[in-house]
Parts: sequence; structure tokens; C-alpha cells
Amino acid sequence: MKPLITAVVTLSYPWLDKAQPPKKPTDVAKYSAAFVFAKGAEVAELKAAALDVATEKWGATKGPKMVTFGSKGSTFRTDVEDKYTDAFAYLTARSESQPGLVFLHADPETKKAAKVPPELIKKVFYPGAKVRGLVTPYAYDHPENKGIGWALVGVQKIADASRLDNRVEAEDAFEADMNAVPASLDGLL
Repeated sequence: MKPLITAVVTLSYPWLDKAQPPKKPTDVAKYSAAFVFAKGAEVAELKAAALDVATEKWGATKGPKMVTFGSKGSTFRTDVEDKYTDAFAYLTARSESQPGLVFLHADPETKKAAKVPPELIKKVFYPGAKVRGLVTPYAYDHPENKGIGWALVGVQKIADASRLDNRVEAEDAFEADMNAVPASLDGLL
């Protein structure tokens, strides 16, 4: 199935610069991101693709029941009240390989979306940034659970927005005293 581009969403819990360590020793480290949809955002294409995958896996009767809106384990999580303002749902996408990470602007040489340099990933893709995700639905069928998950293919930065984690850079938070002298000039020159 061809990957789908989400609407412009709010990025949350990004693990894009390095893979998130597994919770169980038998699991694999994965890159991941949660894409938070604002109230009124369009998810019909994503839902239709998830339904196609579910129907292919479980048939016309059971397949549609596997595409759910709800809490943990759902295709689209709607338990957002205590987590996000002005949101109605989110999905979490994961991948064992690092997703493509690009800016909105074009690379002057390739004329394609410019790639984000590795050293800027955490600065560009922070919790709260406005992005579009590139995701693919897939069916999973494990002894403990089954459903529709999302493979993380890529993320495009669209705009800056308020951080969800309230993190600030120390050099931005503190005022510098231009009259103060460092205790030692070693390493500064």
C-alpha cells in the first residue's frame, strides 16, 4: 500500500533522532511519533486505508470492527482530553528504521523537500511542532492482541508552535551579565 500523508497535525512524543529503547528485552528499538489531529481535521483517507487493510486481513465481516476509535489499542486514540487541547484523536506510528525527515522548503539542487540534517532533528521536530506525517496502515495479529497499526515512513516540518513539553533553552531563559567575567578563559578562546 502506498504511504498516506496526514493533515497538518501536532507532533507529540517524537523519537526521530534515535530509536526508542524497547520496553521488553524481546522487543526491538523503534523510531516513533504521535500525530495529534485537531478537532475537525480530515482523517477519512486514513480511516479508509485502515479499513482496506483490515478487510484484507480479516474479511468483510470482522475487518471493519478492527478499525477503532477509542483508548489504548485503538487504530485512532480518542482519549485526548487530559493530554491535548483542541484535539479529537491521535495515532502513533513506528518503524525500526529511521523515517525520512524533511523541511517544507525545497533543496535548491534537487528541488525536492530539503532533508533535515541529523544534528538538527531534535531542534526541528519537538513536541508541539506542526508537521505532516507519512504513514502506512498494517494489520497485526499477535496472541495477546490484534488490530491496525501505523508504520512511520516520514515526517515533514510545516511550522513552529508552542512546545507541549514547555522546554526552553537555558541560554534563552537566563539573562547574561555582560560585565561578568568567566572564572577561567580556558576553552573559551
